[in-house]
Amino acid sequence: EDLLETQIMCLQPGFKPRLPQGATMEKAFAQLLGQALAFQYPDHPEFDGEVRITDLGKVFGELRRAMHAENGRIDVDSPLRPLMRQIAQPLKLGEMHERHFIFKLDWPQHLAREMAKRGGDVTVAALREAMEQPRPKGLPNAVQNLLIMVFAEHGQYAYNFHGGPFSDVTLKDIRDELVLIKQELAEPEQWKAAIDNAGALFGLTVNPLRTANNQNDLEKQV
Repeated sequence: EDLLETQIMCLQPGFKPRLPQGATMEKAFAQLLGQALAFQYPDHPEFDGEVRITDLGKVFGELRRAMHAENGRIDVDSPLRPLMRQIAQPLKLGEMHERHFIFKLDWPQHLAREMAKRGGDVTVAALREAMEQPRPKGLPNAVQNLLIMVFAEHGQYAYNFHGGPFSDVTLKDIRDELVLIKQELAEPEQWKAAIDNAGALFGLTVNPLRTANNQNDLEKQV
């Protein structure tokens, strides 16, 4: 047994890898790599499969609906339910039941607390750092971007760059130097009238969701 234990040695203090049980060298190495990643990123969510940007986009669409729905509850179309279970649920963004999804406030509240402790501007770079508290998660960049977009949408923050509105925000890329600024929203009746007028007078098509960034986009276009 002592001989077996010495077959695997690690230079990282505190990390004591277990002898892998894989039947092949490839499987054994995968097990060792999994142990190392679990040690380095103890709070990394366990996704059921590869996380692709296209899937993150579909998940964000459902999360956005849920954030604006009463009690954060929405019915999810059958093809999207597996994605919500595979991505949103491990991230603790909500619970996917048989047919309906319920949004959870864990991430918006966690990031808001971390930003309050930190003080100063709410920047994208600061939000990325806050995600790693209290223990490292090692989230892929696109997943971090999803959480930033959820935080901004839920808290009604608008993206700003050098003091002006910035709308080039995607799951693929969100600039670290962007500042998120909390914004007062127009009343629902005012927002609907503004959208209708923008379409009738200027031929503009605006996302009807009443959010800080959509409001900024309308102001910018008009």
